[in-house]
Amino acid sequence: MAVILAFGACKGESAEPEVEDAAGARDTALEYLREQYPENAPDSGLQWQEEDVTLGGMVGTSVKQFTSDGSTVTVSAPVVAPENIIYTTTITSIDGGWYWKGAVEPDGTVTELSPLTEMSEEWSRDIAEEFVKNSPTFTYDGIEETIELIRAMAALHPPCWMFTFEFDSRHAGYGNREGEVLAQVITHHEAFIFVNKGEVVLALMDGKWDMLRQAFVALEGTRWVLESYGEPDNPQAVIEDTEVTVEFYAGEVSGSAGCNSYFGSYEIDGQNITIDSIGSTEMACMEPEGVMDQETLYLSALEQVERFQIEDGTLKLFYNGDQVLTFSAE
Repeated sequence: MAVILAFGACKGESAEPEVEDAAGARDTALEYLREQYPENAPDSGLQWQEEDVTLGGMVGTSVKQFTSDGSTVTVSAPVVAPENIIYTTTITSIDGGWYWKGAVEPDGTVTELSPLTEMSEEWSRDIAEEFVKNSPTFTYDGIEETIELIRAMAALHPPCWMFTFEFDSRHAGYGNREGEVLAQVITHHEAFIFVNKGEVVLALMDGKWDMLRQAFVALEGTRWVLESYGEPDNPQAVIEDTEVTVEFYAGEVSGSAGCNSYFGSYEIDGQNITIDSIGSTEMACMEPEGVMDQETLYLSALEQVERFQIEDGTLKLFYNGDQVLTFSAE
């Protein structure tokens, strides 16, 4: 079970608040759930382990994470007086497949924003479609009657779903293009939306536009396909009929080396990146010719990567001096 708590400001209260911190908001929300949904709510008396997971650069914000017996509570709060905070609480259960959302006030009052709801495919699909329709690209010049769901599939477990939508826009480009000089040309788009327990956690348009960040794709959360490698002035193209990929997410790197799947870890410091602890499966591929040599060169290059660059949907990983692995976003 995962529980995520976010916060917004409210008017100050003169009385001493009953809910003074993230743990208090967590307990108040869970107690309400036990009263209203006794068959679904987690047991009381759980022992929680607390961790500060505040990201660098988040000035004036504190993020706490609590874990206990398969449950996770993440609390994000502005650094202000407790009496000025309203705790908006989202509670989800992977095992139970349900979702609940409410607001916890400093005096302990809980307002239910969304009743306990089954996290079905249809429910997740509606969230994904609404996200696409409200995205700046679609609201700017998307053609309403062209939006269509073309693919849906479960990811890992039923509360997580992946959806792909297609639609047409009246101009080229992404996001809000107001004030830009645009060609009046019908442009086809494909939007991939990953809904995890009722939240859109990944949204890519045409494999290169990050719909959450409203920017071209970032290193993490994108599937990158190798186009070439070696000297930048004389790059070696990937062997035809082979696909070499890389994906970065939460410190773990994985992909296909052309024949075998591989995995490892990575660390980022600005534009610098190190990749290590690479392991792989141990299949031998006879065709196409040279695929195993290409795989060996690729995995060796990954372990030598020193920095990266992303521009217009292209990722470059620089290794062994000025040699480069060049990928396109998929």
